[in-house]
Amino acid sequence: MIHCFSAAAETMMAGQPGFFDLSDRYEALSAAGDPLERLAAVVDFEVFRGPLVAALHYAELRRFFEVSKCLFGPSAIVLL
Repeated sequence: MIHCFSAAAETMMAGQPGFFDLSDRYEALSAAGDPLERLAAVVDFEVFRGPLVAALHYAELRRFFEVSKCLFGPSAIVLL
């Protein structure tokens, strides 16, 4: 038996982002003059790596980034 999508299934999926939604969102932010892009162009966030690693439990932080498959290092915490 072949099942079709029902109206209920389509309603449940309506709030979920599509495949290209995130990249489209980033493009829209860039086009609007994203202040974080300008800040990243001016500030070298790697300067904060040493103090962050010293202040935080880096093993726990590294585990967090590995589990979350995050592409950022400890310096990204400054932006958070």
